Amino acid sequence: MNDGHQHLSYLVMMLFSVSDTMRWTLSYVAAWLSPVVTLTRSMSRMGQSTLLSLSLPHLLLPLLVLLPPRTNAQAIGTTSSLANIQGQALLIYDSSTMYGLSNSAKSLYKIDLSTGAITTLNTGLSNPRGLCWTDSSKTVLLIADFTDIKRYTLSTSTLETVVSGFSSHVLNLKIVGSTVYHTVKHAINSFTYPSSGTATSTIISGLTDTGGYVDGTSAARWNLPMGMALHGTDTIYFGSHNNHVIRKLNLNNIEVTTVVGTGSVGLADGAGTNVKMQYCRSVYVDSSTGLLYFGGQYLLRKADMNNNWEVTTYIGSGIEGEADGLATAAKVNRISALAVSGDKIYYGSTRLSWVHSAVVLTAPPTPAPVSSPGASSPGVEGFQLPTSCMEHPTRKTSTCSIV
Repeated sequence: MNDGHQHLSYLVMMLFSVSDTMRWTLSYVAAWLSPVVTLTRSMSRMGQSTLLSLSLPHLLLPLLVLLPPRTNAQAIGTTSSLANIQGQALLIYDSSTMYGLSNSAKSLYKIDLSTGAITTLNTGLSNPRGLCWTDSSKTVLLIADFTDIKRYTLSTSTLETVVSGFSSHVLNLKIVGSTVYHTVKHAINSFTYPSSGTATSTIISGLTDTGGYVDGTSAARWNLPMGMALHGTDTIYFGSHNNHVIRKLNLNNIEVTTVVGTGSVGLADGAGTNVKMQYCRSVYVDSSTGLLYFGGQYLLRKADMNNNWEVTTYIGSGIEGEADGLATAAKVNRISALAVSGDKIYYGSTRLSWVHSAVVLTAPPTPAPVSSPGASSPGVEGFQLPTSCMEHPTRKTSTCSIV
C-alpha cells in the first residue's frame, strides 16, 4: 500500500471511531476547507507518471453521507416554569408557537419556540392528558381532562365542557372531520363534535373496564391506549401502553391491527412485530417522511412505515435518567408527549420537569466543485459522485453509492 492510500485508510478509520461530536465537527471542517490536497502516486501508464489531485471535501463527502444522521437533545424550558407533561399533550400551532398541558400544575400553556418562554393560559383543569385542534383554523382546542372533554377558545379564553361523566380517565383524543375519537381507560370512543353545547360519546372498540390484547374488529381489546396519531383521514395509530405495542385502527371498518411490537416487555429494535418496547406512551406520525415516532419508558424511537416498519432508536440509552446530548448519549424518562416542527422533535416527560427538543444535525454543506485530471465530474479520477450523494434532507438519509 502506498503512502497516499495508507493515509486515506487512516482517515476512514478515524471517522468511524471518533465520537459523534468529533465526527460531525470533522465533517463541517472538511466541507469548508478550501485548500486542495495533492497526492502523488506513480503509475505505469504509457510510461508516464500521473498526478492525482483530490479535493479533501470530495474525499470525505462520500464517506460522511453514508453515516447515519445524528440528533442532539436539549431542554427548552426550566424546572420552575413547566412540570409533568402528561399524555399526547404537545400541539404545534406554527413554527414559533406550541401548546401543551401540565398535569401537575393542572394548566394549559403556550410555549414560544424561539425563546422557550412559557405563558400559562388556564389553570382551571382537573387532570389534563390529551390535546387537539377542533379544525384547521386552530382557534379552538379540545382537552381530555380527567373524566371530561372540554373546549378552550383561544380568542375568548373560554373553557366549556363538551362531554362529561366518563367512569374513568379520558387518556387522549383526535378529531377527523367532525368526529372526535378518544380513549377512556381500555376503550376507544367517538362522538360528533358540536360547535356549541354538549355531545354524547359511545364505545366503538374495546371495553372500558376490561383490559386485554386482542386484534380484530368487534372482539378487539386494549390495555390503556395512551398515545394517538392521525394518518390521513381513515387511520389512527395508538401507543397501547400496557400492551407494549403500537396498533392501527382502521376507521372504515374499526379493525385493529398490531404494527409494531411483540406484546412483551423489552428494548430491541428491528422490524414490525419483532420489536420489543417497554410501554408506549406517545406516538406521532410525520406524513412528510413516512416516519412514526414513539416514546416509551427510556427511549425515543422511530418506525419507517414504508420499510416494513423498521424501528431504530433515536434518542436515549435505555437507562433511566435525564441528560442532554447526542443521540443515544442522551437520557430520557417516560416520554409522554411528542410533536414535530421543521427539523425538531419536541418531547415531554412525566418525570422530567421540562420540554425537550431533539435537533437533527444535517449533513455538511456541499463543497464547491474541484475538477480532477481525467474525471468527467468533480471527484476522484475514474469515479464520480452521483447527485443523490449530495442530498441529505432533514430526517432522511439518501441511499448513495460511488459509481
